[in-house]
Amino acid sequence: MMRAMVLFVLAAASAAAALGGTYGKVVYLRGQISDIALDERRGVLYAANFGANRIEQVRLDTGATQNSIMVGEMPGSLALSADGRYLVAGHFGGGVTVMDLALNQTRTLSMPAEVLAVAFGAGYKALIVTRTGFYLLEPYSGTTMVLPVQLPGSVGPMPAPPGARSSDLVRASAGVSGDGKVIYVAADMEDKSSSGAGGSPGATDATTGSLSSLLVRYQVENTQISIQRFVSSPPFGPRQVSVDEHGNAVIDGWALLNTAPRLYLKAQIPNSTGKYSEGGHAFDSLRNVVYAQAPAAAPNGATAVKQEPLLHIMNPENLAVAEVLRLPAALGGKALLNAAKSTLYAISQNGVLIIPLASLSQAPRVVPDQEALLFSANSCDKHVLKQTLRLSDPSGSGSDFKIALPGGAKGLRVYPQQGVTPAEITVEVDPSAYLPQGGTAVVPLTITSAAGVNAVEPVQIKISSRDLDQKGRILNVPGRLVDLVADPVRPRIYVLRQDRNQLLVFDAQTLARVAVVSTGNTPTQMTITADAKYMIVGAANSQTAAVVDLDNLALTQPIEMPFGQYPVSVAATANAILSASRSAGGPPGIYRLDLVSRSAAAPARLGMFENKIKEGSMLVANWRGLTAMLVEPDGSVMLYEAAADTFVVGRKDFDELSGAVAVLTDDWFVAGNTLLDRALYPYSSALSGDSVGGAALYAADSFYRTVTPRSAPAYIERVQGWDGPMSRMARLAEAPLGPLDAGTPLGLTGTAAQSFIRSLAVVPATQAVVSLTTSGLTVLEGDYDQALMMPQVSGIANAADRTGTVAAGGLISISGSGLAPGTASAGTAPWPTTLGDVCVQANGVALPLSRVAPDEIVAQLTYDLAGTALLSVRTANGVSGTYELAVNETAPAIFRAPAGGANAGSPLIVRWKNSETISFSNPIHGDDNISIYLTGMGKLLPQPEAGSGAPANPPATLASPVKVVLGSEVLPLWWSGAEGGEVGVYRIDARVPWWVKSGNAVPLSIVQGGVQTIVPVRVVAK
Repeated sequence: MMRAMVLFVLAAASAAAALGGTYGKVVYLRGQISDIALDERRGVLYAANFGANRIEQVRLDTGATQNSIMVGEMPGSLALSADGRYLVAGHFGGGVTVMDLALNQTRTLSMPAEVLAVAFGAGYKALIVTRTGFYLLEPYSGTTMVLPVQLPGSVGPMPAPPGARSSDLVRASAGVSGDGKVIYVAADMEDKSSSGAGGSPGATDATTGSLSSLLVRYQVENTQISIQRFVSSPPFGPRQVSVDEHGNAVIDGWALLNTAPRLYLKAQIPNSTGKYSEGGHAFDSLRNVVYAQAPAAAPNGATAVKQEPLLHIMNPENLAVAEVLRLPAALGGKALLNAAKSTLYAISQNGVLIIPLASLSQAPRVVPDQEALLFSANSCDKHVLKQTLRLSDPSGSGSDFKIALPGGAKGLRVYPQQGVTPAEITVEVDPSAYLPQGGTAVVPLTITSAAGVNAVEPVQIKISSRDLDQKGRILNVPGRLVDLVADPVRPRIYVLRQDRNQLLVFDAQTLARVAVVSTGNTPTQMTITADAKYMIVGAANSQTAAVVDLDNLALTQPIEMPFGQYPVSVAATANAILSASRSAGGPPGIYRLDLVSRSAAAPARLGMFENKIKEGSMLVANWRGLTAMLVEPDGSVMLYEAAADTFVVGRKDFDELSGAVAVLTDDWFVAGNTLLDRALYPYSSALSGDSVGGAALYAADSFYRTVTPRSAPAYIERVQGWDGPMSRMARLAEAPLGPLDAGTPLGLTGTAAQSFIRSLAVVPATQAVVSLTTSGLTVLEGDYDQALMMPQVSGIANAADRTGTVAAGGLISISGSGLAPGTASAGTAPWPTTLGDVCVQANGVALPLSRVAPDEIVAQLTYDLAGTALLSVRTANGVSGTYELAVNETAPAIFRAPAGGANAGSPLIVRWKNSETISFSNPIHGDDNISIYLTGMGKLLPQPEAGSGAPANPPATLASPVKVVLGSEVLPLWWSGAEGGEVGVYRIDARVPWWVKSGNAVPLSIVQGGVQTIVPVRVVAK
């Protein structure tokens, strides 16, 4: 992280190809390469070999080396004139070598001090930077002119210990804009108060501690020079300067700086170690990206481990990572693109690396089509769940892949686990392995490839398993989500995604994502201005606050912070926009952000209080813009009042604070687990709970909060009135997000630890309650806690004739009250075991459901039930009492024709002759063929799964024989079994003899397994 601000400003004027899973080709060179220059006219890359005192020549077409050019001791910098005639090498031991490539002549010139950098712009003179000053070199004559600006530059210790590289000694680098009009030089500032080892002034360790650095801007056309001084920790490493096409942006080490019209830090490469000799970067104006590679610092002070070199392709505005490629070697200095932007040449740790950018689209890569898969199950649904993950190769060449599960992963199967793209991967989850947790488990799938050149971020498998009373619709939103805000006037929900530097915008009515807007690097918090026109977004790795026009959902000019200030927390009131900053040069403080000038300034004091706060503090404003509360991790709280335009309250009643922060009204506030009154005094009825995840105002006298207990599922409750009592609590579908640690990001992706988080919001347009949770968003209706009836079962009958005799595999009708919150139907098979947040269990096994309503449920008994079954209904409102049900092996019952038709109530018996249901006007005739439709006829051969449609070809037949008697005649049967494609529906096809006797109420009986059912039918003799 950058640890400083600008201290002063001075101004003056004078008269490959892919190799086995990595991308790029290494040209191995003996020695240490300190600088490179590209000569496309001659097809040569020149590389200054600091250790071998020579200039290496590498062919651009083949990568082969050719005769070296011997020069003086320690060539640390290299530059080629714009016309390609002169190659100039600057020597760390002093002096420059001028090589006339047209005449093959060499001239050595002495300089008064160590040469730190040389550079040619679009002009014909070279800028020479030494430890003590600036010079312009005319290479034809060899004359130099002193520029009237001194550079108190520092150098590393000589002789150097083993392991030191040239950049650790020279500590300087030069970069030129694409149009050649601007040259930038970065160098350490000399510390005249001490001397380094071996007598070198200012020899501060370049890998640890704070260092003073200089950034020099030289305008070639008018020879204007300006110097900016910084103090940073870690140092600005890698020690390299990359410049964009027109010199308006520059990357100095890990800092992306905007330089025109004003200087400010747009973003910084997160997690950088700051080592001078490791890493590199370059602007690509053709593709509008930045390439960067640097070793990532170990998170939270952990021991650093060896890392594979990864090239990050980044957004040039905020350094958001778009893609990560594997390199065959780590970079170690300057990187240059050729004029066509088709190839990147860079210093590597073992020579020079050549990366063919033009053919990157043909390089093998493995890309999953989803970042995360969400599997939703509940306590009644124990079926194995399946989803498909598709792997592709954008190059079309087909790449190998392997998928690995973490050790100890349970109830999870992935197949195939290896193969070649394109491929469809089936992910199976057994919910029963996760049901006891009552929340959401996240299991990462690691995808690797021997040929693929990209690093694939693990795909997250999210397994939600909950009881039916756990409320909320889960919306799968991948990524590291850190803040949540509801729009006060528009039907929108805003979410900050930190790992992609994005503001996600959702429609509050459809929950569809409608826009993605870029933010600064590592966004942390957002706020909507009092007029609801703009969203202000703070960030941990940008010294700007992004400003989004909410009418157009478009970025506008950012608010620039003073150097060294990061606006990690922002809050907008009716009278001021405030920021709690992270400071790089001193204690953090409060800043006022000005939307008109897009600048920020720190007040000298906060009312009667000093303007010093703890790092990690958070500001939150009232939605009306009248107040804002500041909460600090050490337990301090302060209150800003817009009417007084100052901080009017400051208290410290806690040893520490973390978790939820909310301004509910002008009189009530939440900090952690505590309700505060208008003076921020802890209220007597303190909130209970182990860990509060969020709090948000619902109405003038009530608010919601979410709580995550240590050993139970999270819950949400509405506090009704400031003195209570609390309304009935409801368990959440999954846990809300709490304070975040820094985590372990992939490479140079930014993350930030946050002691406080807003994870709950109420959408004014819909009154929906939205929470940031494990999988993304969980959305509840505003009246989730309304008093609803507990389910009660009053009776159970078969679903065909509504008699009380039921059998395994048959359909049943459950009657009662409060059986479902509404009406829902399953439709075609297979039937779910959970429908409309309703589940029915018999002996602990969930039954397939056809239809649910408040007064009736239609379900199928499983085929293995027998004897006494204990049945209960589970809904979001609770569990009914246990109903004792006698289940027969067989209990045939004939369906009745549905109400509303001409034959309503008639037995569902169909004459083959006219395909119509029998009735008084359509009686059974002698010599007829009939089909009888029933339920409750027991097991089948073969046996289908409960809830699944019966097979049609071959059909399933009855396991237990059946007899059909019409009057006194036993009917011969054509076939008996399950109706194909139907659930719990059986069919008997029978032949009626011609001699059958007539009658208006002839008994038709079905006898199976000792159980009989009889219906009267009209029969007409032939």
